Amino acid sequence: MAKAFGKVILAGEHAVVYGYPAIASVIGQSVRVEASYTNTPGFEFENHHLNARGDAEQLLEQLSPKLQSLLGERISKVQFKITSQIPGGCGLGSSAALSVALIRSALDLFGEQKNTQEVTDMALEIEKIFHGNPSGIDHTVIAEESLIWFQENKAKHIQCPKPFNIVIAITGPHAGTLKAVQAVRARYENNPQATKHTLEAIADITHNMREAIQTGDIKSVATLMTENHKLLGALGVSTPELDSLCKLAIDNGALGAKLTGAGGGGSIIALTHEPNRLAAVFKQAGYQALQTVVG
Repeated sequence: MAKAFGKVILAGEHAVVYGYPAIASVIGQSVRVEASYTNTPGFEFENHHLNARGDAEQLLEQLSPKLQSLLGERISKVQFKITSQIPGGCGLGSSAALSVALIRSALDLFGEQKNTQEVTDMALEIEKIFHGNPSGIDHTVIAEESLIWFQENKAKHIQCPKPFNIVIAITGPHAGTLKAVQAVRARYENNPQATKHTLEAIADITHNMREAIQTGDIKSVATLMTENHKLLGALGVSTPELDSLCKLAIDNGALGAKLTGAGGGGSIIALTHEPNRLAAVFKQAGYQALQTVVG
């Protein structure tokens, strides 16, 4: 049995595609994969979290040959049983967690050991099935299992002397990471000066957030999250529902809130000292809520 945790991006999504930094952390929810030799090889889902957009069958057809190219023909005799606590297509790294867990479970079955970088590189090849040409942040933070600073395919661990509570509210599956990245690209090409200014402002927030995390200034971390959300709105990746959820969080005691991931739907994260209370508020409003601790 192997598992890989989901993720949230605390600052820098979309800007990271253009070489600017981002900060990401794993969350408590995970994907678990059990690999075994069997007469019925393939993939078996214990639940449907990973099939939120109804595209699982198509993706699975691509997974088998990709795994064989990475790990050899022996994969054709392996069955993978997959259980996920991470809603698919909601900006929480479900596909990247699946990619990492698949690699780890296969390596465990074969009695092989790979270092974190090797697992990350292999997971990236699987992640390309889901997102085309991903930035690399999702599978990297998931393989590292920590709070990281990520820039241009390099990760550094961030020391967090004061762990903080995050509540995740999920609106449902977004339109897709690739679609959101392409929309920002089109905006950049149509108005490069303004878009670059927004991306640089996001990068400034990311730098300031790293310092705030390292010094234990949780209030500043939260304020920067809210500022980051406004800039993501300027990039066109927020939605009225995501904006409304962020406002709901702050109106109910959250110190800060922002969308996380590609946007266009998906999830928001809210930093709060009262996670149980805020999670109840989200649930009362009709949204799925998850809690996690960063740091």
